[in-house]
Amino acid sequence: MISDILTFIRGMPIRFYLSGGLFSRREPMISFHVGEHEIEALVSYKKKAIGFEDELHRDADAPPTMSYGQAYKPPVNGRRVSAKLASRYRVPQRCQHLFVVDAPADEIFLNLFTLEKLRRRNVEEALADLRQAPGQILSGWTRNDFRWHILDAGVGLSGEANATSEDLILVIGLSENVCLPLEVWSGGQGAAIVGILPLPVAVLAWCNAVLPTDKKHSIILVAGETGVVVGIIKERKLTNLLKVQTIEDALANVRRNADEFALENPAMYLWYSKAPAISDEELTQEGLTIIDQEHLRATLGESLLLLQPTGKRASHDGPIPHLLNWLAKQ
Repeated sequence: MISDILTFIRGMPIRFYLSGGLFSRREPMISFHVGEHEIEALVSYKKKAIGFEDELHRDADAPPTMSYGQAYKPPVNGRRVSAKLASRYRVPQRCQHLFVVDAPADEIFLNLFTLEKLRRRNVEEALADLRQAPGQILSGWTRNDFRWHILDAGVGLSGEANATSEDLILVIGLSENVCLPLEVWSGGQGAAIVGILPLPVAVLAWCNAVLPTDKKHSIILVAGETGVVVGIIKERKLTNLLKVQTIEDALANVRRNADEFALENPAMYLWYSKAPAISDEELTQEGLTIIDQEHLRATLGESLLLLQPTGKRASHDGPIPHLLNWLAKQ
């Protein structure tokens, strides 16, 4: 019975996770940003953000970071992190977990297709074939250890992906090396997983919902720890997706292919989890709007006031707390 449930959950689409699915929305949500070595977490209850942990990786029972892979072994002794956070922020003990993962480049698949190009009649058929035999639908693909999901070009995280044969769809894959350790850890915590999202997908969804992408063509650079994903959005639809190593590569690629993208006076944004090697001044000179504390306060109109582990309330206006807060409300 338990193995059947685990099999079902592993195949459960992201849209089902985030639209409620099996789990009660009355349970507290702990949303994690999981990097190569660091973890941050936001605790929310009834869709209201309560507390933020910016160094959760220091706890011996923290979730596995991306550096573990399937070598992760859960700790046996000690009080569980979920229980500690629930007590610290005075929410019910039974929690749900949402993970936003900054996965290594070889453990994530992101690309735009049409159903016509995939030679499938509808999204359901494409998704079923991806989960059964991805090599038969993705030319040259040889790995069978990936979880798959499909979003429409609006990058909405809930609801069905509806597409005609010529509409663009976003195909997402995450490897077992990323998913299994997090599932093992959450199982040990007695928590339900409501989603494991690649960082670029989460950020592009947030940008498309919060920034004025309906009023101006937009170029979004999402700089993670292992590379940069560039999303080009027109009228709130993702039209192009690029994966490069650095911000400089991204800018060069955008300039080189400007005619192909057919953008009209686009706005350019940079979202990053860690400050890049290029200075803010240089980035501004390149025409990039940096999604930082100042930009977020101006865009959202208010600070995100959250409890800290010390019990004191403070403003958390960095991109990660705001991203986790938005996701927890979806």
